[in-house]
Amino acid sequence: MSNEMPGKGRGRQPAAGGWAGAPTEPARLAAGHHAAGRARSHQNEKGTVIMLITFKCRSAPDVVMLENLAQYLLGIIGKRLGQRGVINHDELGVAISKLEAAIVTDKQERAEHEGHFHEGEDGHEHHELPIGLAQRAFPFLDMLRAAQKDNTDIVWGL
Repeated sequence: MSNEMPGKGRGRQPAAGGWAGAPTEPARLAAGHHAAGRARSHQNEKGTVIMLITFKCRSAPDVVMLENLAQYLLGIIGKRLGQRGVINHDELGVAISKLEAAIVTDKQERAEHEGHFHEGEDGHEHHELPIGLAQRAFPFLDMLRAAQKDNTDIVWGL
């Protein structure tokens, strides 16, 4: 880690013991932050690599999600998950509409599935529905709305 704080300009020196009030690198990583907003990878207990994608916007807090969810949500709004990407402020209206429509469709499908529960009947075991798209997409949709309101872009992988 260099002596410069990201985004704070060149040539500044930290106070004795680090930047005053700035978290240490391990504390930043534990809090979900990472250098330069890049995708991070972690290994779970089975040794499987898990990629985390961070979406950044000046209008909202960072949104961090698993790579497969990021790929799915970006696909809904007509984007592809690459190493880097941007949702321009002029694309936000369409992106929000597409994501909201997908959420409505998901809720309808879940309601239909709930109607097919046979709890208490012989031969049918209880099962829970997985978390719906509305819950998974909410932080991202909230970011899209905030960015639209403030006319800002959303980026990832920088």
